[in-house]
Amino acid sequence: MSIEPSTSTDPKTDLANHSTPTQQQPIQPTDSLHIQLSFTEGAFYKVSLCPSRDGLPLFDTSTGQPSPGSEVDPSDEMGLAYNVYLNADRIFGCKSCKTHLATHDAIISRNFRGQHGKAYLFASVVNIQQAEATERNMTTGRHVVRDISCRQCKETVGWKYDKAYEASEKYKEGKYILEAELLSAVY
Repeated sequence: MSIEPSTSTDPKTDLANHSTPTQQQPIQPTDSLHIQLSFTEGAFYKVSLCPSRDGLPLFDTSTGQPSPGSEVDPSDEMGLAYNVYLNADRIFGCKSCKTHLATHDAIISRNFRGQHGKAYLFASVVNIQQAEATERNMTTGRHVVRDISCRQCKETVGWKYDKAYEASEKYKEGKYILEAELLSAVY
């Protein structure tokens, strides 16, 4: 099954007019490249490169899932990963390669300790890779955590809290710890 060329110039109309596929197709060499820039207040956020067919993106660049009506197999790999560059007065980066990781404004607490000493709890971080989740007994109780490493140089920089078993520790869920010894100030 293939998508027929559209006579419409409106991608939303095109998308609505395509029927739900009965057979999925892999990305074709004739597919073009859709580029999307996403911005947030105070930060250059993301550049997404996405194959497109007949002017319609084959993937939703915010989720990485196939666009409705795109006939793409979700198991197909796509795109390149680009680093996020933060725009703030104070930015924390990887000590090894200076890749941006978080802004000073994202700090929730400075009252944490890691393997290497002082650590900070952040609401959000960027340019990381997450390891598999594991259960660990920590000073404040049992948690499900995953190590996080710099996407650029692969150095471990901290961990992410997936689950806290103690009610008083639930505020940590979905938050990140970056160890001060593994960070550098980036300007």
